[in-house]
Amino acid sequence: MLKGIAILLTLFAPFASISHSYGQNLGLGITLGNTSPRDFIHKISPNDDVQKKVLKYGSLYSKSFRHGFFGEYRLKSIKGLFNSRNKLIALEVLRPQSEFNEWVERLLKDYELVSRNTPFVGDREIIVKNKDHYVIAHAPTSSFSMTIRYIDKQLFNKNNTVDHQSTSLYFSDSQ
Repeated sequence: MLKGIAILLTLFAPFASISHSYGQNLGLGITLGNTSPRDFIHKISPNDDVQKKVLKYGSLYSKSFRHGFFGEYRLKSIKGLFNSRNKLIALEVLRPQSEFNEWVERLLKDYELVSRNTPFVGDREIIVKNKDHYVIAHAPTSSFSMTIRYIDKQLFNKNNTVDHQSTSLYFSDSQ
């Protein structure tokens, strides 16, 4: 039954998401805690034009999409951070900001709310969690894009802060 629901969500959801259940495969077939760099590259770019950087928290693989779309998913870019055991520990996707409210509704159905800042005017952010990871959706007022980050809780233990600003360090050269 659960497998059937996951398949239906994969086929009909217009989002690239990770399920609320750690290790379950949804969306692009990318699974926090299980996906390897090789699988990640194969899923997002069969022609291997993926950038790789070694950062403080692991190896970062990233891909930007020229027209702002990746298949049926409206992704502008995607980044995956892998630990020393070559397992995905964080995922960042850049999507159109116009989808923020849809994402908030969807996340609140599957996750526990940590914080929510959704003013009528200004930057909007929601942070949710489950037993294994956090999800942060951030939509700056001055941008047409929003950032969604899925981050393993163990990675948060190194930082002890859960917000857009602190988690951006996982995906940048800033150490």
